[in-house]
Amino acid sequence: MEPANPGDGCDLAVSAASWRKAFVRYLRGGDRLPWMETMSGQIQEPHSGGPLGSRFLLAREAMRRQMLVAKTEHRDVALRHLLTTRPKFHSPEGGGLECWGLGPGPLQLITNTVSADSLTLETGAGLSTVCFAIQGSEHICISPSPQEHERIRAYCRGHGISTHRIRFVAMPSELYLPTLELGGRKLDFALIDGAHGFPFAIIDYFYVNRHLRRGALLALDDVDWPSVGVLHRYLLTEPAFEFVRFIGPRLGVYRKVGETHISGACQVFNKKRNYSHLPLWRQVRKRIEDVPALVKSYRTLVKALGLQMDET
Repeated sequence: MEPANPGDGCDLAVSAASWRKAFVRYLRGGDRLPWMETMSGQIQEPHSGGPLGSRFLLAREAMRRQMLVAKTEHRDVALRHLLTTRPKFHSPEGGGLECWGLGPGPLQLITNTVSADSLTLETGAGLSTVCFAIQGSEHICISPSPQEHERIRAYCRGHGISTHRIRFVAMPSELYLPTLELGGRKLDFALIDGAHGFPFAIIDYFYVNRHLRRGALLALDDVDWPSVGVLHRYLLTEPAFEFVRFIGPRLGVYRKVGETHISGACQVFNKKRNYSHLPLWRQVRKRIEDVPALVKSYRTLVKALGLQMDET
């Protein structure tokens, strides 16, 4: 019996078992594996009477290449099904299940950026968690709902997606992130999409930032929320981060290019003072005072008019 074709959407584990049986038959002197025919220009099969070792090396390399193709096709099938069905993992209080997951664009960002070699993290859980599992990255998922975690595991089990490389943390991110240890490694990709009330996105950023390697991507969802948008405005001014682009109307993507400064005086974000809490006439005066040349002209005018300078 010929091994199953991994391109037909079958479970990857079943496909792997079929290829292993064909592999053993070939080592015992059977016919060439069907997919070796397509590799004639890439792998030269030794003489049929050659030693077992030569047959083993050829079969192992052909097997490796075919399984790589099978994994890629399996990922594509799993991702298409995820985008089409958009399973519901979230349960608001007093309501039924809902899908609060990312859209196709942000999920495609994960598939284009993340690989099995990546170390990734997200605050929140949902479709993105399944996407990280499909890509096979070593992933940390932080959200306080173990029920959501179990729904995600159940979906993955039912669709042949392994979650053995995902660390589910059923804790609020503001409590877990200060204790996060990565054994000297750095994150390649981080998604902030947890609690949206102020100041949780900022807290998530503060603790995640120290673990991001230079060149890593940071994705920030729902920047249209004022409590999240303030972090987006800060990152636009931060020299340690490079704004990459928006994906859709709500998700911002940033690349870490340097180390951040903690001192407020060193941050570009604080260079321009905000006087919106003052009456309008005092806002104008404060704006003038922020420009040294205008301050000199202002003082000269006050002195010429015989007025008293208000230093407050």
